[in-house]
Amino acid sequence: MADLSIALAGISNGLKLAETTAARVARAPVAPAQTSNPTDVVDFSAEMIALLQAKNTVAANVEVAKTFDDVNEAIVNLLA
Repeated sequence: MADLSIALAGISNGLKLAETTAARVARAPVAPAQTSNPTDVVDFSAEMIALLQAKNTVAANVEVAKTFDDVNEAIVNLLA
């Protein structure tokens, strides 16, 4: 039987991904606005995708934890 640690590890991984992505964005240098051809130092599209992936990872694992709780509650009710 699976236990809650799988869902908790998934939530932790999602939060770590969000934290590292946010740190990369926060450390990005600001390019001067007066240049004729500004370029992004950070690929904001890739960073947004990483943040969405982190959000979805956490949300999916929260649902796994809820399902685990529902199953355990049903088992307790059957045994009571």
